[in-house]
Amino acid sequence: MAQTAQSTLPKGTVKAIVAGSIGNVVEWVDWSIYGLAAPFIAAQFFPKSSSVTGLLQTYGVFAIGFLARPIGSMIIGPYGDKHGRNKALALSILLMGGGTGLIGILPTYATLGFLAPILLIVLRLAQGLALGGEWGAASAFIYEISPRNRRAFITSFRPCGTGMGFFLGSGFIALVTMIFSPATLQSWGWRVPFILAFLTAVLGLYIRLQVQESPEFLKAKEAKETSEKPLVDSMKYDKRGMIVVFGFGMIWNSVFYVLYTFMPVHLKAALSIPYSDAMKMTVQATLLYTLLVPFFGWVADHVDKKLLLSISTLGLTLFAYPGFRLIGIGNHLVALLAFLAFTLLMGVFGGVAQVTLAEQFPTGTRNTAMGVSYALHNTLFGGTAPLTVAWLTSALHDSLAPSYYMIACSFLGFLAVRYAVYSPRQRRAGTIAAGDGR
Repeated sequence: MAQTAQSTLPKGTVKAIVAGSIGNVVEWVDWSIYGLAAPFIAAQFFPKSSSVTGLLQTYGVFAIGFLARPIGSMIIGPYGDKHGRNKALALSILLMGGGTGLIGILPTYATLGFLAPILLIVLRLAQGLALGGEWGAASAFIYEISPRNRRAFITSFRPCGTGMGFFLGSGFIALVTMIFSPATLQSWGWRVPFILAFLTAVLGLYIRLQVQESPEFLKAKEAKETSEKPLVDSMKYDKRGMIVVFGFGMIWNSVFYVLYTFMPVHLKAALSIPYSDAMKMTVQATLLYTLLVPFFGWVADHVDKKLLLSISTLGLTLFAYPGFRLIGIGNHLVALLAFLAFTLLMGVFGGVAQVTLAEQFPTGTRNTAMGVSYALHNTLFGGTAPLTVAWLTSALHDSLAPSYYMIACSFLGFLAVRYAVYSPRQRRAGTIAAGDGR
């Protein structure tokens, strides 16, 4: 009887899952659009540069936005650990949506001169601040509202939201490339996806304002198991878990950005595949990722999580070089199949990683510890990934250069998988919230 009750989702769980995931959908729509619209933004905001230099400058602005992520996590993370996950989620989506809408109407260099790229940087910083707070809050919220025996499946909807965001973002870009002529795209058509993303942010904010707080957080707060100094306590007690999050970020940030942000530009620039075709491949790959993540989340509730994570990270390590060689052949079908093979391995990782990371921390510091460590990785290695591989490809004159970067990142992810704990009892004793609901 107890098993039956535990297997049934509590009332309001589905709505809470949607609320926790929709922020990731919205925010990754916003985030991916900028990366995928990089060639157009480069021409509008850095027109005096060569095409390569302008693209590098645009990716530089993309990376600059990540500088604000640790700050956002250090502000919004403790706020969520003290006052509630849903308040932190509403704040983050408001910041991201506002920044995206303003980028969509921002005057270009032709109108404002050097002030245009400066304002672009400011808006990217605002978006980075939002994402710094979003990740930890959404991760903690979905984990805490999940029944214990279905946590891998339910928490997988958060990275599934990321995949859906990339799918919609790349879909918006693909749509405008099919509708508008190249001249119109270059002039103003690139703005349309930013406006559409802003409208999805409004919808996301409305949904988030309708949900109740995490019951596990409320229980911890009533039992006085929350922290008055979440950031300090995270650094003191959660070091191992934060190292694991940082290591997992080598896959979820660095490899993810190479595949789904840099890859379309790489296919166009290095392999002369038309940009519209490259975007279609990206749409198909991100759709597959979105479908695979909850499937492997369901699998992870029934089999060994460590085994699945090891298969994924080692697979990415070993397939990176041959995968890029297949893509380099220039055949569209072969390139798509290699892209989808990468996505299969990423889907395995995405389905298992979220619940594993949440299990590294107690309720009292989960929001802050997860958010800060993840944001720090994004700042150092996530946002810089497209810039790094673009520079490597240019400097080495080698279209396989992205694979070298992926090999290093994937192997570090594998080491993090081996270092992670897979039972709350394995966590270091002395953590501030021993009664964390598990």
